[in-house]
Amino acid sequence: MNSLVTQIGDDYEVVVVDNFSKDGTFEILQKYKDDPRIKLLQRRCNRGLGRQTAFEHSSGDYVISNLDMDDIFLPTLPQFVQFYHLKCDGKVLLANAGVGVTTQNVTMSPRDLLKDLGGWRDLQWSEDWDLWCRAAKASRYAWTVFKLVDVGNQHLDRRAATKKMRVRYSLYRDMLRVGRRPFSKGEHVNLSQRLAYFFALLSARLSLSYEDNFKNFDPYDPHFYIK
Repeated sequence: MNSLVTQIGDDYEVVVVDNFSKDGTFEILQKYKDDPRIKLLQRRCNRGLGRQTAFEHSSGDYVISNLDMDDIFLPTLPQFVQFYHLKCDGKVLLANAGVGVTTQNVTMSPRDLLKDLGGWRDLQWSEDWDLWCRAAKASRYAWTVFKLVDVGNQHLDRRAATKKMRVRYSLYRDMLRVGRRPFSKGEHVNLSQRLAYFFALLSARLSLSYEDNFKNFDPYDPHFYIK
């Protein structure tokens, strides 16, 4: 949080949605409650609804999302905003630290475009991919390489066997819901992955589907790249 708020002025607002964390996070955030730029909210939600909640409680003409509070940011956000307005104003822009790097998926977009696209959906995983996909279908998507995250959360807690199984299950389920393939062609799939996929397949059939005929969308397609 410090790495973010020290590089923005009064023309920014920061909306933080806490999913009733039990590790002291919300208590730590209380020290920012008197900063007029910052709104602190609590809501039971997954990541998609969390992003949508933040969006609905924001007021700016432009929205920068995926600035997750378990990351440490480089002092490059103002330069990124300048890049956006210069190169691709009016589109949904994904700023990645490198092709395939999953520790940074910062997204910037005009507020009105996010409204037209329907915002973020009720998904724990692939919520950002789903938004980019809809923007690409409307010819309003671009991506670039622009490093904003200095240190990302490595999520070491997900390495425990039971946690890994739960993460895989929910990941595969939501990928199926938006029409993504959980495994690439020819990929080796072990027994644990197969088991998680089986339960995810059953669950996905009972969940609201967002799948459409644009499921082969590749967010790193060179066609969408902005240099």
